[in-house]
Amino acid sequence: MTEQRQKLLDRFDKWLDSKPRKQIISAQCANIAEEYAEEQLRLHVVSQHRELLLGFQKSEYFDLYEQGVLEYKDAIEKYLS
Repeated sequence: MTEQRQKLLDRFDKWLDSKPRKQIISAQCANIAEEYAEEQLRLHVVSQHRELLLGFQKSEYFDLYEQGVLEYKDAIEKYLS
């Protein structure tokens, strides 16, 4: 378990010790789930961008860019089309 996760668990346990109402607990759990989903989506998008970049670097258009035949923007546009 990471240190950050342990800190979050400790903070949550401390908050639960204050005996919050059931509705507040439900709302907090929903907030946590929403934040987690957003983070997973962000990681997925970053992963997709990485895969696109790696594919571009292996393409003929990247070679043309390196040779000075195409501008970077033009090479990417041709690769994506």
